[in-house]
Amino acid sequence: MKTMMNELIQQDAFRITGTSSYNLFRFRKNYGFMTLYFYRRLQGAGNKFVKRIYRHFYSKYARLCGVEIPEGTNLGGGVLLVHPYNITINPKAVCGKNLTLLKGCTIGHTKGEKGGAPRIGNNVFVGMNAVIVGNITIGDDVLIAANSFVNFDVPSHSIVIGNPGTVHNKPNATLDYIANRINICG
Repeated sequence: MKTMMNELIQQDAFRITGTSSYNLFRFRKNYGFMTLYFYRRLQGAGNKFVKRIYRHFYSKYARLCGVEIPEGTNLGGGVLLVHPYNITINPKAVCGKNLTLLKGCTIGHTKGEKGGAPRIGNNVFVGMNAVIVGNITIGDDVLIAANSFVNFDVPSHSIVIGNPGTVHNKPNATLDYIANRINICG
């Protein structure tokens, strides 16, 4: 478990720097990375005392920028929080690799006919203030534009624009939006 968490942290660092090495002193003002770093450490901690320390630092950084990622949320490697303020992810959501989230976006749970939480594929870019809710599937290589509302399935290689969202098919939809992609195997 610890090795897997180290690998996820290296993948998150790679998305920022293009290299898997990271220096916490250098990243101390990058609240998005620090929040993810302590989140990953908290996920991998086995010892109660160590877990309490990681939870303290995770809570500190998460409060600084209003990020809500509850313990146990399934995040793939290579997550990048750009302008990491007021980002919310429901603990039942499943997120793939190379996920980029901008300020104000929400990945949430709903009740009713479309009740549940989203499943998000690999290489997904979620723009500022976008909302993704419900028991839906977002495919791979999807760009969700700023201020879009998505409560429907989105096929791979698409762009979603507007409220209500409309889907536009586009090969390589996230090509210029996702920098330093980690390799996805399997």
